[in-house]
Amino acid sequence: MRGDWQLREVSLCICHGHPLVALWETHNRTERHDVGARLAEMRNQILSGDLDLPREAPSPYDFWLDERLDNGHDETWLATHSLYAATTFCRLLGMELVRSDNLSKSGDVRAAQAAGFAVASNGKEAIRAALRHLAGQATGAQNEPKKVFGQLYIKFSSQYLHEADFAPFRELLRDQVLETWAFGAGDLVLGERLPARCLHSVTSAAKEAGLSEKKLEPILVEAGAIVAKDTRPANRKTFDAVRFGQLIAEIPHWIGVTELRSTIGATQNEVQALIEDGILVPATAVPTVVSPWRSGDGLALIAGLQALVVENVTDDDAWETLQMGAKRAGLRIGAIIAAIQSGALRLGCRAQAERYHGFVVRKEAIDALAREAHVRPEGLIPAAEFGRAIGCRGKDGFLAFLAAGHSPSKTMRHSKNGVTRLYMDEADREAFHQRFATLSTLSENLELHRNTVIARLDKAAVRPFAPFGQTFGPIYLREEAERVFRCKT
Repeated sequence: MRGDWQLREVSLCICHGHPLVALWETHNRTERHDVGARLAEMRNQILSGDLDLPREAPSPYDFWLDERLDNGHDETWLATHSLYAATTFCRLLGMELVRSDNLSKSGDVRAAQAAGFAVASNGKEAIRAALRHLAGQATGAQNEPKKVFGQLYIKFSSQYLHEADFAPFRELLRDQVLETWAFGAGDLVLGERLPARCLHSVTSAAKEAGLSEKKLEPILVEAGAIVAKDTRPANRKTFDAVRFGQLIAEIPHWIGVTELRSTIGATQNEVQALIEDGILVPATAVPTVVSPWRSGDGLALIAGLQALVVENVTDDDAWETLQMGAKRAGLRIGAIIAAIQSGALRLGCRAQAERYHGFVVRKEAIDALAREAHVRPEGLIPAAEFGRAIGCRGKDGFLAFLAAGHSPSKTMRHSKNGVTRLYMDEADREAFHQRFATLSTLSENLELHRNTVIARLDKAAVRPFAPFGQTFGPIYLREEAERVFRCKT
């Protein structure tokens, strides 16, 4: 009796091409090892050929195993792994590959050994691809790792869980499990606690965000976390928990317009004007979301304006709120805020009023701004106003961009107060649009929500225009940005 035939994973005699046959089974160890007695019992079966099986051609697995047992020679990736772990992994992986691709051979151990070896002998990337293939075929709501990977997962999470020789194979399986299923922080996966969540599913994210799956899905589609055409059940639609973690974390804190008004201390008309001019932008454009506003956006607006206050107002007759000035002079609120940010308008604050409704400007300054708008050459507008219109809301970013000469503009001095300001005529604005784009202009031109635009650009690793490392806000080279949206994703 050949010693190498006693190894469980040997299944064929290389010399004769005959599959190995189990001669007897008994639970009594003494009887099991009494070879003479057992052979005598089955002498007639052996001589009559009752145990003979059709010959089979040895597979690459058979030749590999025979040579490794004979002299230890191994030129495959499995050479650095113990024979016990390597052969066991080949069989268990192969069983799932055969079961997945051809159910008629699901019980064929030799087919499993050959299939598993064909993959494992080529190394980690081949194994990863095979595991990914298995995971990709499992799209049902109940298809958890145990069902998808069968005995491979069952054995590696129990019998071989703590065996060091199996660690490299167990790690590959664990990596694929974590790339496929949305396990949470602290969950035990193949013997290891997960320190932080890697993936969210629509189901897990909905629980964390406090929304139903139905309400959350369009928000995730808009943000680029999932695609609308994904027909898998909610618990199998997964996305990067780190990349979209902030979105999920902030959703429970979104507020309605009434609470937004209260947060920034504004009237209904004031808030509406800020929204219409794009000064306050909702976190999502999904129409079913009744509370789409971030309180942080409102507070950032207030903080930015407070930093520009130059006077505490006591003479109410000479001052008026931003909204009243816009209405009386026929100006847009965005133009007034742009003028404040550029230094053309002095911003005051009433001591008895709080937050946005307490900000005031001089009436005579508003009148001058309105007159300037009428007397300046046709089509000429303040650069700060144009910057706000295209979504560049920071005080200095867009003006610094123009001052650096990256796009044409004109410098003019105000006839009365002597303040120098940057202006842009129609040709200047067209020149900007020809070469550059912003999140706002891309969103408008492509009819996509700002969140979707950000997600697509981020996925394609397209970054804002930053010559020599100097950044100017969300300004992109048009050709780079639009190329992303011309490609199918």
